[in-house]
Amino acid sequence: AAESSSTRGGRRRTEPAAPAPKEMGVDYYKVLGVNRGASDDDLKKAYRKLAMRWHPDKNPTTKKEAEAKFKQISEAYEVAFSFLVSSCQD
Repeated sequence: AAESSSTRGGRRRTEPAAPAPKEMGVDYYKVLGVNRGASDDDLKKAYRKLAMRWHPDKNPTTKKEAEAKFKQISEAYEVAFSFLVSSCQD
C-alpha cells in the first residue's frame, strides 16, 4: 500500500489554507449572513440575532419551518465557530 508523504526531498510541503467550512454544499457563513473573515464576536452576534428570529417558540404558526431553520442556524454556528477556533490555534 502506497502512502502519501507530506515531505519531498527532505523539505516539508506547505498545505494550502483550509477552505471555509462547508458540509454537503452548505456555506455556513452564508447561513449566518457574515463574511468569511468574521470574528468570533461577529459570529456570536449573527447567531443570536438569527436564533431569536427563528426560534420555534417565537414562530408558532410556522413551527416546522422555524425548527428546520433554527437547527440549520445552530449547526452553522457550531461548525463556523469551531473552524474559527481551530484555525486560531494553528
